[in-house]
Amino acid sequence: MDIWTGIFALMMSPIVVGMVFVLLSAKAERKRKEEARLAFDALQNKFINPDSASFGSEPGYRAGVCDGAEFGYFYAPGDKNNPSAFKVSVMLSTPVPLHITRETWLERFFKGAGISVEPVSGERPFDEEFYIQCDAPGFARALLADPAKREAVREIFRLGFHKVSLETDWLTAISGGGIQTMSEEVVRRIVPRLTIISSDVPSTMETTVHLAAEARRARVVTYGVALVGAVFGLTSYIAGAVMYDPLDPWDMFFWSIRYSSVAVAVFVLFAIFMLRGKSTSHLHLLITLAIAIPGFVVAGHGAAMMINGHMDESEPSFHAVLVVKKYINTSKNNRFYHLAVNSWRMGNGREDLLTTEGFYKRVEPGKTRLEVTTKSGKLGFEWVTGFSLAAENSKGS
Repeated sequence: MDIWTGIFALMMSPIVVGMVFVLLSAKAERKRKEEARLAFDALQNKFINPDSASFGSEPGYRAGVCDGAEFGYFYAPGDKNNPSAFKVSVMLSTPVPLHITRETWLERFFKGAGISVEPVSGERPFDEEFYIQCDAPGFARALLADPAKREAVREIFRLGFHKVSLETDWLTAISGGGIQTMSEEVVRRIVPRLTIISSDVPSTMETTVHLAAEARRARVVTYGVALVGAVFGLTSYIAGAVMYDPLDPWDMFFWSIRYSSVAVAVFVLFAIFMLRGKSTSHLHLLITLAIAIPGFVVAGHGAAMMINGHMDESEPSFHAVLVVKKYINTSKNNRFYHLAVNSWRMGNGREDLLTTEGFYKRVEPGKTRLEVTTKSGKLGFEWVTGFSLAAENSKGS
C-alpha cells in the first residue's frame, strides 16, 4: 500500500465510522419504537374497558379500567419534529391549566431575576424539586396543599415520568415513551396516583379565572407586537432589496444596527413588563424575543434601504464598465443571474449586478460594456438605479 492510499484510508475512516454509527443508531431507534409499540398494544389486554374502546374524543387514546378507575393511555412513536411520548390520563375538568416538571437552572435563573413567579405548594423541598406552571397561583396552591397529592406527584416522577399536566378535561402523566414506563406494573401504580391528585379539586373561583384570562391577554398583545415587527421587517427588507439594494449592503446593515438595537431594547422592556410575574413568563419571554429580535433587526435594515433609495433626491451618475464575469446561483426553486463588472469606485475591485435571464444571455464577459446608473443615496449608501448595454438606451433589471 503506497502512502497516498494510506492517507486516503485515514481520511475516509472517520466517515465510514460515522456512517456505521448513524445506521446502527437508526436501527436501534426502529427497534426501540417497535418494542414500545408492542408494549403499548399489550396494555390493551391488561386494562380492558367493556364500556368503551376509546378515551374521550382524542384520536389514538385507548380506554382502560384499573381497580375500578377509568383512565386513558396513549403512545406517540415520535418523528424528527416531535419526541416520542407515553401518556396516562384520568378525567378532570378545570378551566385553569397546570403543569408540573422538575425545576431546572432556567426556572431558577428567571425566578432570581424577578421575571417569573412560581406558585408554591407550601412545602419547601417540593417547591425546590418541582416547578409549577399555572396562571392562577391560588388554584395551584390549593390543589397541592394536601401532602398526599404532593407525594403522588413525587411517585409519578420516580416511576420515570417527566411531567404531570392538567389541561381542560384531563390530568395526565407523561413519559418519554420508554418501555420501562409502559408496563402493567407501572400503569397500575400511576393510575391511583393520578386519582389521588384529581380528588377534591378546589373550585376555580371567578378571580382565579380572571387572573388566567388576564395573563392570556397580556401574552396575546406581546406576541402580536413581536409578529407585527417580524412581518414588517421581512416585508420592508424584501421591498428594499428589490428596489433599492445598496452596493455595500453589509455596511448599511451595521449602520442600521445602531437604530434597530434601540427598538430591540424597547421591546425587551415592553415584553418583560407585559409578561412578568407569572410562572410561564420566562418561556413566553424567550419565544417572543426569538421572534422579535430578528424581526426588528431585519426591519432596521429594510427601513434603511427604503429611506436611502425612496427619499434619494441626488442627481444620477453614469459609469461605463466592462463585464469581466457572469455566473448563475441556484436555489431550490430559482435561478439568479449575476454580472461582475469592473468597479468605478476607488478601492473596489468589482461590483455585482443582478439581472434577468434574457439580458444575461446577451452579455459576453471581457467584451460587453455596460452603462450603469447610480445615485448617492439619502443616507450616503450608493445604489444602482439601472444599467444597459453601452450601445443601447433600455435598462436591464
